[in-house]
Amino acid sequence: MPCWPFIVAGHIEMGVDPCPGPGTQFSSYLSVRKAVLEACRAIAELGASKVVLMTFHGAPLHNAALEAGAEWLRASGVGAVAPFHIIVEKLIDLDDPSGYSAAIDAAAPDAPRDELLRWLARDMHAGFFETSLAMHLAPATVGEIRKRLPHGWRWRIPLRRVR
Repeated sequence: MPCWPFIVAGHIEMGVDPCPGPGTQFSSYLSVRKAVLEACRAIAELGASKVVLMTFHGAPLHNAALEAGAEWLRASGVGAVAPFHIIVEKLIDLDDPSGYSAAIDAAAPDAPRDELLRWLARDMHAGFFETSLAMHLAPATVGEIRKRLPHGWRWRIPLRRVR
């Protein structure tokens, strides 16, 4: 397998309908879309061949701005995806959570497995998957309250770093 260069770009500290808090500026859809498109143009100029535009912010217009960037990249010959809507759709239609057994085994080996599998069918924003990613990538952003919450919020999926 060839070794591909991997770049993690910085955040665009803007959001359409964001939750109040440090690091995000309330912005209009058109402003966020413009910033996303400019970032995508710059990424394409760098020679990127594949791009993932990540967010866990659930506002529909916020995600529409990211999808506009992904569409622009694809039209420019760059493979691109903004997967938030795919993840939400998967969570909504999660009829059989046993497909995530490996994640549960890795993240919560001492949790009551059957209970966590039943609970996983209701996972959503700030739940098992999102919190696991946040704890892996930015642990300081996850509060200690998670220790008092249901099993799905307590655990972390150990991910392998991309080199």
